[in-house]
Amino acid sequence: MARASLAGGTMASLAVKLNSILMPKYELMTGARTDVLFLRAELESMHAFLERLSTVRDPDAQVRAWTKEVRELAYNIEDTMDEFMHRVDAHGGVATNHGQNNSLRGLASRVMRLTSKAWTHLRLANELKGLKARTVEVSERRSRYKYNDDTWVSGDHMAADPRINVLYADVPDLVGVDGPMSDIVEWLMGGTTTTLKVLSVVGFGGLGKTTLAMEVFRRVGGQFGCRAFAAVSQKLDTKKLLKDLLSQIAGEEVDRMDTWEEGQLIRKLRECLLNRRYLIIIDDVWSKSAWEKVRCALPQNNHNSRILTTTRIESVAKLCCSDPDDRVYRIEPLNESDSKVLFFKRIFGDKEGCPPQLKEVSDQILKKCCGSPLAIISIASLLASKPVMLKEQWEKLLVSIGSALEKNPDLEGMKQILSLSYYDLPYHLKTCLLYLSLYPEDFKIERDSLIQQWIAEGFVGVERGLSVEDVAEGYFNELINRSMVQPTDINCDGRAHACRVHDVMLELIVSKAIEENFVTLVSGHSVPTSFAQGNVRRLSIQCDSEISKIQGEMNLYHVRTLTSFVQATLVPPLSEFRVLRVLNLEGCQGFSENHLKEINNLFHLKYLSLRRTWVSNLPPQIGDLQTLETLDIRDTNIEELPGTITRLEQLKYIISGGHTWGKIKLPDGVGNMASLRGILGFDICRSSACAVQELGNLKSLMELAINWTDFTSGNVKHQEAMMRTLGKLGTSNLQSFAVCSRNFGSLEFLSSWSPPPNHLQKFRLSA
Repeated sequence: MARASLAGGTMASLAVKLNSILMPKYELMTGARTDVLFLRAELESMHAFLERLSTVRDPDAQVRAWTKEVRELAYNIEDTMDEFMHRVDAHGGVATNHGQNNSLRGLASRVMRLTSKAWTHLRLANELKGLKARTVEVSERRSRYKYNDDTWVSGDHMAADPRINVLYADVPDLVGVDGPMSDIVEWLMGGTTTTLKVLSVVGFGGLGKTTLAMEVFRRVGGQFGCRAFAAVSQKLDTKKLLKDLLSQIAGEEVDRMDTWEEGQLIRKLRECLLNRRYLIIIDDVWSKSAWEKVRCALPQNNHNSRILTTTRIESVAKLCCSDPDDRVYRIEPLNESDSKVLFFKRIFGDKEGCPPQLKEVSDQILKKCCGSPLAIISIASLLASKPVMLKEQWEKLLVSIGSALEKNPDLEGMKQILSLSYYDLPYHLKTCLLYLSLYPEDFKIERDSLIQQWIAEGFVGVERGLSVEDVAEGYFNELINRSMVQPTDINCDGRAHACRVHDVMLELIVSKAIEENFVTLVSGHSVPTSFAQGNVRRLSIQCDSEISKIQGEMNLYHVRTLTSFVQATLVPPLSEFRVLRVLNLEGCQGFSENHLKEINNLFHLKYLSLRRTWVSNLPPQIGDLQTLETLDIRDTNIEELPGTITRLEQLKYIISGGHTWGKIKLPDGVGNMASLRGILGFDICRSSACAVQELGNLKSLMELAINWTDFTSGNVKHQEAMMRTLGKLGTSNLQSFAVCSRNFGSLEFLSSWSPPPNHLQKFRLSA
């Protein structure tokens, strides 16, 4: 299975390209071929090192510097490979037109092609020599400074449990726990069954799961024959955990157990619990394997025993609660009222103590905290430490929470707890999570749009039996499962069609992304510190206050993703971008065809979104984007695509709709676009019957959503073309078919769909 790396997914896609460039098609010079083989071997070794490093918290400064150097090297190698492969493909190899070979014009043309080809190969050979020299230097630096396991972690990193303050918090300081606690206590103590039951509290880091569990333990623990509270943490030490439980249950006997093996400890714990009514709270369960090891030590009995677990991961919570009598309890953020009480009591000692001049800025700070008790307490403690309560200080903190999270020791506890979720992510998901830093706070991120951008960037690996879209959707769902993002627009099938990122979590993500030079933000709230850290790799323009930074200080040649949320006049000319993979202009008002006239130079572009730009026409040059896979033109004024669109042999998705739903025609020649998997929002009745019939040639088409604007049943020509098309698509791969019409009577002809579709999973009619 291929996996993306912290090098922004570059290692995975680069490995594929290095293999491709060795194919006979590219006819590498002998020296260049040797250099490519060398680079491939060295990068595989570096990739393995980076993969191990990705699990380390707070790596040493030298190691971070070396990691950044490897990342930049991988980017530069991929840019070089892409440029060369494009030039070779553009020349069309050495093929000639034999009809012209005997003419002077044919000879001149052939000489020009051969000269251009030789120059392209010579240029590659020279660039490979430079890249090889850099690779050797990077590799030698690792050996020279002895980057091994002992030097990975910085010396000032403390392994203290960041929840220690929670475990011993004073009860009067707790806010907003009464309702959830009463609910959980009632469930634990009620019911008619006498068998063992499990309740699992799930939610993202900082919501107060440990606080709630500890308070439940204090409230009802005395009503059980024996009780114990223990934390699992990310790296489970099974023997330590079992001894911790036994020390609370068996008391004096635990001292003689230091030499016991794991099996002996499990048997002893089961023996102590088997015939007693017990309450065991297991805090912070991170994995299936951790729960299974704990669960085997806790015996089933008929004494009304209870187990309570806490976790950040939905699938782990469901695993803990596998019995029908068990319960998954999803903890919610504090409401606005409780958030204010907690915030003001921590700062002023009284929930009514906030002076009038600070109320507006305090509301803005609390909005950023999104009801997270951890964030509220951490920021309140920081503000309470100030000798004078100045409005200017509070406003400064509001716009710099991200940098304060990195640098201010008063927020270290919050950073540690939030970072635990980040460091626990699998290697490939870290990159996908960092990509969310491109979006502003409170932005609703559409699932399908996001996963197509991940794919375009090369972040998504290959898994046997699954399409790359299925793999990417699995990544999206796993981020939800791990409470890293919040699902929205959940459909009746249980799938989340969009997500949002908690503001405090977004601050952490942005902080990590800037540190890795993964993203450069032009934002009114985040300091664009990556301007001076090297080449800009991903650029997100979120406000116009620092737009001069783009025009005067940044080299945009190496930008891979550009997202803009400002006026079109503030977006740099497309001619400045040469290796762009993703161009996301969603909501970029004032964008017109004139701004796209140089789009044909973006020969790496795979994802283009013009959604909500109100563009009226696509330029003919769109047909030159031979790598384009996704074209999103929803909520624009486009009603007809240029004929050149049918030259896009790799295009998988054409998405229209919204404002243009039912207005846009299918292009003639659409049947030649064999890679198409999804066509959404086109008007069949406005399209030519020939184009409608051509849809049947698209063997890969899996999703078709159309508009039928003919309000009568007399459009026989289009009905017949549509039925022939559906007959073909139904025996191919069509899985989803949707029709929108104001007159369902005009769709009666669909009842004669024959033969019946083999793979259809969704069929939707809407008005």
